[in-house]
Amino acid sequence: MIAPRKKLVSILIPAFNEEENVVRAYETVRNVFDGLADYGFEIVFTDNHSTDKTFALLKTIAAKDSRVRVIRFARNYGYQRSVLVAYKAARGDCSVQIDCDLQDPPELIPELLKHWEAGHQVVYGVRRSLPDGPVTAFARKTFYRLMR
Repeated sequence: MIAPRKKLVSILIPAFNEEENVVRAYETVRNVFDGLADYGFEIVFTDNHSTDKTFALLKTIAAKDSRVRVIRFARNYGYQRSVLVAYKAARGDCSVQIDCDLQDPPELIPELLKHWEAGHQVVYGVRRSLPDGPVTAFARKTFYRLMR
């Protein structure tokens, strides 16, 4: 009997000068999926022409783990382009976008997947505590209201 194919989850991580965070981000995502037997995963890092050791670290990670792909830009195209390119490169049944500094905790991925499996095509999280200033907090609240 052939085992059913695991659903593939693409984890999209834009990075720019994240040498302090890329290894931790990779390891945290990998550890989350160690507990998700029904899913496979890939990580698509987009390096926005970092000037530190980010790209070298990502190449090392990708050389050791075939589930990791790295796309490096020839120049800095900005965060939005990094995200767009990652979505276009994703091969999974669904995609989860997180920041390399783990502001968006990968430990929430199982909860996001539950909502996706329940039939929702778009699932997003909302921060409950905001360490930002009043202008950023207002902009974030306005964005979330528009998304609803």
